[in-house]
Amino acid sequence: MFIPERHEDVTADWLTEALRSGGVIGDESVREFQIEPLGADRSRTSSLARISVEYDGHADGLPRSMFAKFVSRIPGNRQLATNYSLFRQEIELYKNLGDSIPLNMPEVYFGRVSENGDVAVLLLEELNGVSKESLPPAQRTLTTSETKLAMSELSKMHARFWEDRALNEYEWLPGLDNDFRRWIYQSYDQAWA
Repeated sequence: MFIPERHEDVTADWLTEALRSGGVIGDESVREFQIEPLGADRSRTSSLARISVEYDGHADGLPRSMFAKFVSRIPGNRQLATNYSLFRQEIELYKNLGDSIPLNMPEVYFGRVSENGDVAVLLLEELNGVSKESLPPAQRTLTTSETKLAMSELSKMHARFWEDRALNEYEWLPGLDNDFRRWIYQSYDQAWA
């Protein structure tokens, strides 16, 4: 199946095929859609968009909007995501472990990555939350209570899988002892302040 590289490459026929292959829709078809590109400041390794959808016929219970992730348009970021199989890992995470992660995980409607990993798309349930986007930049940082809540929720995920040897079955899931992880961990000291 064709994998759109950018949101401009999405068509109603492609959306219909993707949602059908993901088991989201049956005989329905996407009649119309609108794409709202989201700011580049929201992601470093992907290009993001919100897709609003209208279907033909009866469409109760079908998603009216979704979140789409495409490969980054920034060559260096795209190469990083390709080199470390970030899209492949994310898609596999949702498919294989999504239901067992004790966090509010979005439903995956469709996910596909090219053989060499340089083109990928992920269609996800849009989770609505409270955004600080409209606030002045100085007020967008997390408060102490928000930080505690975030760390508490993240710790549930890590505790769920701590020393779980079953994770070794997933060859797409990198271990802690790899160049990418070492690079990230070494950058923590510099970024912590």
